[in-house]
Amino acid sequence: MVVLVRRRLDDRLREGALSVLTPFTAFFLAETVHSSGVLAVVVAGLVLSYAGPRVIRAPSRVMAYNFWDLTTFLINGSLFVLLGMQIPRAVRSITSMSPAMALTIAAVVTVVVVATRLVWVHVSAYVLWAIDRRASQRDRREGWRSRTASGWAGFRGAVSLAAALAVPTTTASGAPVRERDLIIFCTAVAIVLMMLIQGTTLPAVVGWAGLMGDQERVDEVQRARQLATEAGLAALPEVAASLGVSQDAVDRLRADYQRHLDDVTSGEGHEALQARDLDRRLRLGVLDHKRREITRLRDANEIDNIVLREVQAAMDIEEIRLLGPETND
Repeated sequence: MVVLVRRRLDDRLREGALSVLTPFTAFFLAETVHSSGVLAVVVAGLVLSYAGPRVIRAPSRVMAYNFWDLTTFLINGSLFVLLGMQIPRAVRSITSMSPAMALTIAAVVTVVVVATRLVWVHVSAYVLWAIDRRASQRDRREGWRSRTASGWAGFRGAVSLAAALAVPTTTASGAPVRERDLIIFCTAVAIVLMMLIQGTTLPAVVGWAGLMGDQERVDEVQRARQLATEAGLAALPEVAASLGVSQDAVDRLRADYQRHLDDVTSGEGHEALQARDLDRRLRLGVLDHKRREITRLRDANEIDNIVLREVQAAMDIEEIRLLGPETND
């Protein structure tokens, strides 16, 4: 239903509000029929993620990504603030054992969690190899060092903390849940230890594993750009005819697309990359002077704030295009 609604909706603010309401609606509808609200939210997210490229427009997508990035950052930050508030109370509430014993248990739990993930990463790979013996699957196999680095990168964080804090204080009969504070304490200690130990040693583990990036992903990106550009070039005459565009405009756009296609298909050496970087920096420098000029015009009361915001919005889009997606991750 939400896919059909978003297909017909063309307003960034309304689409943003709908993206916020969708998981809550899926959760409460599932709970109403006594089903799993968590699974309903996951399914809704998967369906919308698959259909999103067809039904969500670019301005709404950019706004949604920025909103959810900020929201995720704030939620994670709030959880860790809550973690800091819970640890002292959890330590004071542990009365069945000494703090040293509780810390020992937390350390053991941390070791078990890390070891379990490492074992799972290796065992699951062997199980997959035993089931799927296709040649394409054999080409994707990684060495044990790469799998170890993947397992070492499995930090615990917000989800583990939220699960620990979700443990009820009392059972259905009204009796207090035993060792709830110990659960929260062990989770908090495990998160801190993993962040300090695994987080600081991960670069060394990655270097030891010899990981140099995902070449397959790079090839897929290049192929996708090539095919998309070829599709655009093939559709250019039809689109131009339907819009009544002049031949000069068509030729200019075709030249731009063809130049981009040549860059993608021929590959980019060091000199080509350096030239493109200089071109990008040149455009960004000129854009900075354009911003200063419209600000000066506003300050001199030659234009008002509405005009400044309209021109500035176009410059922002140009700057994002020049900077590329890597700087916005």
